[in-house]
Amino acid sequence: LAAALRAPSVDASHTPTRRATRRDALALGPAALFALAGVPRWCSSSSSPRAVALDASAARRQLEASRRTLDRVLEGFDGVVAKGGDELRRELGFVGTQSPLFSIDKALAALGAADDVDDVVEFAERQEDLLLALRAADADAYSANFVTYSSAKGTPEGYFKSANKELVRALADLDALLALLPTSSS
Repeated sequence: LAAALRAPSVDASHTPTRRATRRDALALGPAALFALAGVPRWCSSSSSPRAVALDASAARRQLEASRRTLDRVLEGFDGVVAKGGDELRRELGFVGTQSPLFSIDKALAALGAADDVDDVVEFAERQEDLLLALRAADADAYSANFVTYSSAKGTPEGYFKSANKELVRALADLDALLALLPTSSS
């Protein structure tokens, strides 16, 4: 694409017609920007150290580790949030890449595609509910970071209370998802 924008246009008789203009480039939209500048690292799933294709057993292990993480976070919730909203977000996999909840959507997709799930519709619904609850808890934790210094109403404690409720929902959804999977042979 970049070469096409730099080189003059050529008709069927190989006669140069005109150079591409800025208007031509803008008409191509965002695709032109990505082609000229290279795809930003944040757009590429390969930028993540854990963004790899998972097999069903690795995905199941990630879900089981995620379940243990959620349980641990809920048991020690006051200690986690005492360190701030970003600590809760880190535990949920939204800050950093160390939590097993990081890229849990990829693990769920691998399990859903593995043909091991008996009730695919229930699995998909619970998957959506889990991801929504995790995102809501993340949004609450993020808001708790800034509510003290903003004109918004509320307190960090109120946002953390809401995040806790979302995590209880997320844990129930994750338990339901694990129950829908066949028992592991290990």
